[in-house]
Amino acid sequence: LYMAAWHNSRVKRVNLSNMMLENFAGRGRRTFYDGDGGPAIDASLDLPSSITLDPEGNMVIMDQANQVIRRINKSDGTIDRIAGVCVVELDAPCAAGEQPQACPGSDKFACGDLATECEKACTPGFSGDGGDAMFARMAQPFGQAADPAGRLTYDLEGNLLFADSENHRIRKVDRNGIITTIAGTGVAGYSGDDGPGILAKINRPIDIEVGDDGHVYFTDVDNSCVRKIDAAGKISRVVGRCNADHKTRTFGGDGGNPRDAQLDRPYGIEVVGKKMYVSDSYNNRIRVVNLP
Repeated sequence: LYMAAWHNSRVKRVNLSNMMLENFAGRGRRTFYDGDGGPAIDASLDLPSSITLDPEGNMVIMDQANQVIRRINKSDGTIDRIAGVCVVELDAPCAAGEQPQACPGSDKFACGDLATECEKACTPGFSGDGGDAMFARMAQPFGQAADPAGRLTYDLEGNLLFADSENHRIRKVDRNGIITTIAGTGVAGYSGDDGPGILAKINRPIDIEVGDDGHVYFTDVDNSCVRKIDAAGKISRVVGRCNADHKTRTFGGDGGNPRDAQLDRPYGIEVVGKKMYVSDSYNNRIRVVNLP
Protein backbone atom coordinates (compact mmCIF):
# COMPACT_ATOMS: atom_id res chain seq x y z
CA LEU A 1 0.00 0.00 0.00
CA TYR A 2 1.58 3.30 -1.12
CA MET A 3 0.64 6.82 -0.06
CA ALA A 4 1.76 10.36 -0.77
CA ALA A 5 2.73 11.71 2.66
CA TRP A 6 2.15 15.28 1.54
CA HIS A 7 3.41 17.40 4.44
CA ASN A 8 6.20 14.91 5.13
CA SER A 9 7.42 15.37 1.55
CA ARG A 10 7.78 11.64 1.16
CA VAL A 11 6.09 8.68 -0.47
CA LYS A 12 5.51 5.95 2.09
CA ARG A 13 4.36 2.37 1.90
CA VAL A 14 2.82 -0.16 4.24
CA ASN A 15 4.41 -3.59 3.95
CA LEU A 16 1.29 -5.76 4.06
CA SER A 17 3.27 -8.84 5.11
CA ASN A 18 4.17 -7.31 8.49
CA MET A 19 2.10 -4.07 8.50
CA MET A 20 5.21 -1.93 8.92
CA LEU A 21 5.27 1.64 7.59
CA GLU A 22 8.34 2.37 5.47
CA ASN A 23 9.76 5.34 3.59
CA PHE A 24 9.80 4.66 -0.15
CA ALA A 25 10.82 7.97 -1.73
CA GLY A 26 11.95 11.37 -0.51
CA ARG A 27 14.13 12.70 2.30
CA GLY A 28 11.43 14.83 3.91
CA ARG A 29 13.00 18.27 3.30
CA ARG A 30 10.79 21.02 1.92
CA THR A 31 11.97 23.56 -0.72
CA PHE A 32 14.69 21.15 -1.88
CA TYR A 33 14.73 19.51 -5.30
CA ASP A 34 17.46 17.04 -6.16
CA GLY A 35 18.12 13.37 -6.74
CA ASP A 36 17.16 12.84 -10.38
CA GLY A 37 19.02 9.82 -11.71
CA GLY A 38 19.66 8.38 -8.25
CA PRO A 39 17.79 6.29 -5.67
CA ALA A 40 14.30 7.64 -4.99
CA ILE A 41 14.78 7.22 -1.25
CA ASP A 42 17.61 9.81 -1.37
CA ALA A 43 15.79 12.36 -3.53
CA SER A 44 14.13 15.53 -2.28
CA LEU A 45 10.39 15.84 -2.87
CA ASP A 46 8.34 18.90 -1.95
CA LEU A 47 4.67 18.25 -1.16
CA PRO A 48 4.09 15.14 -3.29
CA SER A 49 0.34 15.22 -3.83
CA SER A 50 -0.53 12.35 -6.14
CA ILE A 51 0.84 8.97 -7.17
CA THR A 52 -0.18 6.56 -9.91
CA LEU A 53 1.34 3.82 -12.05
CA ASP A 54 2.24 4.23 -15.70
CA PRO A 55 1.37 1.51 -18.25
CA GLU A 56 4.73 -0.19 -17.56
CA GLY A 57 4.13 -0.31 -13.81
CA ASN A 58 6.51 2.49 -12.78
CA MET A 59 5.35 4.86 -10.05
CA VAL A 60 4.63 8.42 -11.21
CA ILE A 61 4.53 11.27 -8.67
CA MET A 62 3.23 14.82 -8.80
CA ASP A 63 6.04 16.66 -6.98
CA GLN A 64 3.69 19.54 -6.36
CA ALA A 65 5.78 22.36 -4.91
CA ASN A 66 8.73 21.49 -7.14
CA GLN A 67 6.43 22.00 -10.15
CA VAL A 68 7.48 18.72 -11.79
CA ILE A 69 6.25 15.19 -12.40
CA ARG A 70 8.70 12.41 -11.55
CA ARG A 71 8.88 8.67 -12.17
CA ILE A 72 10.39 5.87 -10.10
CA ASN A 73 11.76 3.00 -12.16
CA LYS A 74 10.25 -0.24 -10.88
CA SER A 75 13.38 -2.21 -11.77
CA ASP A 76 16.08 -0.28 -9.93
CA GLY A 77 14.27 2.31 -7.77
CA THR A 78 15.85 5.34 -9.44
CA ILE A 79 13.88 8.56 -9.86
CA ASP A 80 13.77 10.90 -12.85
CA ARG A 81 11.79 13.89 -14.03
CA ILE A 82 9.36 13.25 -16.91
CA ALA A 83 7.49 16.57 -17.11
CA GLY A 84 7.93 20.11 -15.88
CA VAL A 85 11.03 22.05 -14.93
CA CYS A 86 11.89 23.77 -11.65
CA VAL A 87 12.90 27.37 -12.31
CA VAL A 88 13.43 29.77 -9.39
CA GLU A 89 12.48 33.31 -10.38
CA LEU A 90 9.91 34.55 -7.89
CA ASP A 91 12.22 37.24 -6.48
CA ALA A 92 14.68 37.49 -9.39
CA PRO A 93 12.80 36.94 -12.67
CA CYS A 94 14.86 35.95 -15.67
CA ALA A 95 15.45 38.92 -17.95
CA ALA A 96 14.26 38.83 -21.54
CA GLY A 97 16.48 36.43 -23.43
CA GLU A 98 18.23 35.22 -20.27
CA GLN A 99 18.45 31.45 -19.86
CA PRO A 100 18.18 29.97 -16.35
CA GLN A 101 21.37 28.31 -15.13
CA ALA A 102 21.64 24.94 -13.38
CA CYS A 103 21.90 25.24 -9.61
CA PRO A 104 25.02 23.59 -8.13
CA GLY A 105 24.18 20.40 -6.26
CA SER A 106 20.51 20.60 -7.20
CA ASP A 107 18.13 19.87 -10.05
CA LYS A 108 16.77 23.43 -9.94
CA PHE A 109 17.44 26.22 -12.44
CA ALA A 110 17.65 29.92 -11.56
CA CYS A 111 18.61 33.36 -12.79
CA GLY A 112 20.51 36.02 -10.91
CA ASP A 113 22.76 35.16 -7.97
CA LEU A 114 22.71 31.37 -7.86
CA ALA A 115 24.15 31.33 -4.34
CA THR A 116 20.96 32.88 -2.98
CA GLU A 117 18.29 32.14 -5.58
CA CYS A 118 18.91 28.40 -5.65
CA GLU A 119 17.89 28.16 -1.98
CA LYS A 120 14.36 29.33 -2.79
CA ALA A 121 11.25 27.43 -3.86
CA CYS A 122 10.48 26.57 -7.46
CA THR A 123 8.32 29.22 -9.13
CA PRO A 124 4.98 28.38 -10.78
CA GLY A 125 4.61 29.32 -14.44
CA PHE A 126 3.06 28.28 -17.72
CA SER A 127 4.75 27.30 -20.96
CA GLY A 128 5.52 24.40 -23.22
CA ASP A 129 2.30 23.40 -24.95
CA GLY A 130 3.05 21.62 -28.21
CA GLY A 131 6.62 20.82 -27.19
CA ASP A 132 8.68 18.52 -25.02
CA ALA A 133 7.05 18.14 -21.59
CA MET A 134 10.51 18.20 -19.97
CA PHE A 135 10.75 21.93 -20.71
CA ALA A 136 7.18 22.85 -19.77
CA ARG A 137 6.22 24.99 -16.79
CA MET A 138 3.24 24.30 -14.54
CA ALA A 139 1.62 26.11 -11.64
CA GLN A 140 0.81 24.14 -8.51
CA PRO A 141 0.26 25.78 -5.09
CA PHE A 142 3.46 25.78 -3.06
CA GLY A 143 3.20 28.08 -0.01
CA GLN A 144 2.52 27.25 3.63
CA ALA A 145 -1.25 27.53 3.05
CA ALA A 146 -1.23 25.33 -0.07
CA ASP A 147 -3.76 22.54 -0.53
CA PRO A 148 -2.91 19.20 -2.14
CA ALA A 149 -3.44 19.70 -5.87
CA GLY A 150 -2.30 18.60 -9.31
CA ARG A 151 -3.64 15.07 -9.25
CA LEU A 152 -2.57 12.83 -12.13
CA THR A 153 -3.69 9.68 -13.92
CA TYR A 154 -3.34 7.82 -17.22
CA ASP A 155 -5.98 7.51 -19.91
CA LEU A 156 -6.85 4.32 -21.76
CA GLU A 157 -4.26 5.07 -24.48
CA GLY A 158 -1.43 5.46 -21.98
CA ASN A 159 -1.26 9.26 -22.06
CA LEU A 160 -0.47 11.04 -18.78
CA LEU A 161 -3.16 13.50 -17.68
CA PHE A 162 -2.83 16.00 -14.84
CA ALA A 163 -4.58 18.97 -13.31
CA ASP A 164 -2.43 22.07 -13.76
CA SER A 165 -4.35 23.56 -10.87
CA GLU A 166 -3.20 27.18 -10.64
CA ASN A 167 -3.07 27.47 -14.43
CA HIS A 168 -6.74 26.41 -14.52
CA ARG A 169 -6.07 23.75 -17.13
CA ILE A 170 -6.16 20.01 -17.69
CA ARG A 171 -3.03 18.97 -19.57
CA LYS A 172 -1.85 15.83 -21.32
CA VAL A 173 1.59 14.35 -21.93
CA ASP A 174 1.38 11.86 -24.78
CA ARG A 175 3.51 8.75 -25.16
CA ASN A 176 6.01 10.74 -27.22
CA GLY A 177 6.50 13.21 -24.37
CA ILE A 178 4.62 16.10 -26.01
CA ILE A 179 2.51 18.25 -23.68
CA THR A 180 -0.79 19.93 -24.62
CA THR A 181 -3.82 21.46 -22.91
CA ILE A 182 -7.09 19.55 -23.31
CA ALA A 183 -9.30 21.85 -21.21
CA GLY A 184 -9.10 25.38 -19.89
CA THR A 185 -7.93 28.70 -21.27
CA GLY A 186 -5.70 29.57 -18.34
CA VAL A 187 -8.21 32.15 -17.07
CA ALA A 188 -10.16 31.21 -13.96
CA GLY A 189 -13.91 31.20 -14.52
CA TYR A 190 -16.81 29.13 -15.74
CA SER A 191 -17.84 28.86 -19.37
CA GLY A 192 -17.82 26.63 -22.41
CA ASP A 193 -20.03 23.66 -21.57
CA ASP A 194 -20.98 21.57 -24.61
CA GLY A 195 -18.13 23.10 -26.61
CA PRO A 196 -14.41 22.42 -27.06
CA GLY A 197 -12.65 21.93 -23.74
CA ILE A 198 -9.71 24.08 -24.81
CA LEU A 199 -12.07 27.09 -25.13
CA ALA A 200 -13.75 26.57 -21.76
CA LYS A 201 -12.96 28.37 -18.53
CA ILE A 202 -12.39 26.26 -15.44
CA ASN A 203 -11.47 27.28 -11.92
CA ARG A 204 -8.78 25.41 -9.97
CA PRO A 205 -9.13 21.80 -11.08
CA ILE A 206 -7.61 19.37 -8.61
CA ASP A 207 -8.63 15.72 -9.02
CA ILE A 208 -8.89 13.82 -12.29
CA GLU A 209 -10.18 10.37 -13.20
CA VAL A 210 -10.69 8.36 -16.38
CA GLY A 211 -13.78 6.19 -16.66
CA ASP A 212 -14.08 2.81 -18.32
CA ASP A 213 -15.69 4.66 -21.23
CA GLY A 214 -12.57 6.78 -21.71
CA HIS A 215 -14.20 10.01 -20.56
CA VAL A 216 -12.00 12.29 -18.45
CA TYR A 217 -13.69 13.56 -15.28
CA PHE A 218 -12.26 16.33 -13.10
CA THR A 219 -13.19 18.37 -10.05
CA ASP A 220 -13.68 22.02 -10.97
CA VAL A 221 -13.16 22.94 -7.35
CA ASP A 222 -13.76 26.68 -7.20
CA ASN A 223 -16.79 26.27 -9.48
CA SER A 224 -18.09 23.59 -7.07
CA CYS A 225 -18.83 21.00 -9.73
CA VAL A 226 -17.49 17.98 -11.59
CA ARG A 227 -17.02 18.23 -15.36
CA LYS A 228 -16.25 15.79 -18.15
CA ILE A 229 -14.15 15.83 -21.32
CA ASP A 230 -15.26 13.28 -23.90
CA ALA A 231 -13.25 11.55 -26.62
CA ALA A 232 -13.99 14.39 -29.05
CA GLY A 233 -12.64 16.99 -26.60
CA LYS A 234 -16.08 18.39 -25.70
CA ILE A 235 -16.54 19.55 -22.11
CA SER A 236 -19.76 19.25 -20.13
CA ARG A 237 -21.06 19.50 -16.59
CA VAL A 238 -21.70 16.17 -14.84
CA VAL A 239 -22.35 16.95 -11.17
CA GLY A 240 -23.23 20.26 -9.54
CA ARG A 241 -24.39 23.64 -10.77
CA CYS A 242 -20.94 25.17 -11.32
CA ASN A 243 -21.47 28.11 -9.00
CA ALA A 244 -18.34 30.20 -8.42
CA ASP A 245 -19.95 32.35 -5.68
CA HIS A 246 -18.67 31.00 -2.35
CA LYS A 247 -21.35 32.91 -0.42
CA THR A 248 -24.26 31.06 -2.03
CA ARG A 249 -22.82 27.54 -1.90
CA THR A 250 -24.77 25.07 0.17
CA PHE A 251 -25.89 21.44 0.18
CA GLY A 252 -28.73 19.95 -1.80
CA GLY A 253 -29.89 17.66 -4.53
CA ASP A 254 -29.75 14.16 -3.05
CA GLY A 255 -32.08 11.86 -4.96
CA GLY A 256 -32.33 14.17 -7.96
CA ASN A 257 -30.53 15.01 -11.17
CA PRO A 258 -26.78 15.23 -10.41
CA ARG A 259 -26.51 18.41 -12.50
CA ASP A 260 -28.97 20.10 -10.14
CA ALA A 261 -27.10 19.08 -7.00
CA GLN A 262 -25.38 21.67 -4.84
CA LEU A 263 -21.75 20.99 -3.98
CA ASP A 264 -19.25 23.03 -2.02
CA ARG A 265 -15.71 22.71 -3.35
CA PRO A 266 -15.44 19.02 -4.21
CA TYR A 267 -11.76 18.12 -3.91
CA GLY A 268 -11.81 14.46 -4.86
CA ILE A 269 -13.52 11.93 -7.12
CA GLU A 270 -13.21 8.21 -7.73
CA VAL A 271 -14.84 6.42 -10.66
CA VAL A 272 -15.59 2.73 -10.15
CA GLY A 273 -17.48 1.18 -13.04
CA LYS A 274 -20.71 3.14 -13.46
CA LYS A 275 -20.47 4.93 -10.12
CA MET A 276 -18.65 8.14 -9.26
CA TYR A 277 -17.83 8.91 -5.65
CA VAL A 278 -17.48 12.62 -4.92
CA SER A 279 -15.77 14.17 -1.92
CA ASP A 280 -18.10 17.13 -1.28
CA SER A 281 -15.39 18.59 0.89
CA TYR A 282 -16.89 21.72 2.42
CA ASN A 283 -20.21 19.94 2.95
CA ASN A 284 -18.34 17.20 4.86
CA ARG A 285 -19.93 14.42 2.83
CA ILE A 286 -19.09 11.66 0.37
CA ARG A 287 -21.70 11.49 -2.38
CA VAL A 288 -22.30 8.92 -5.09
CA VAL A 289 -23.50 9.46 -8.66
CA ASN A 290 -24.75 6.80 -11.06
CA LEU A 291 -23.10 7.45 -14.42
CA PRO A 292 -24.90 6.78 -17.73
